[in-house]
Amino acid sequence: MYRRTRQYQGQVDRMARARAVKEKKRLEEHGHHPDTYSPELPALRRVIEITGFDSGTPVTHRFELYRTLWIDCYSVWIDGKL
Repeated sequence: MYRRTRQYQGQVDRMARARAVKEKKRLEEHGHHPDTYSPELPALRRVIEITGFDSGTPVTHRFELYRTLWIDCYSVWIDGKL
């Protein structure tokens, strides 16, 4: 290992204290601790209703988006069918 001079060690200590102060300020502003997790997402995430007027009579389709194990994917039910 390399030896640290007193000047370098003082700089390392100052930087560590500055990082700690910055992190404490960030936590106070946002009001939550990084170890806390957001609540679990509900099973039904989104509902989209589309109404088409092209046929003369309005036709409505209902899209229900349910959560999956992946955060960016959904199980989609369209008019009650998977």
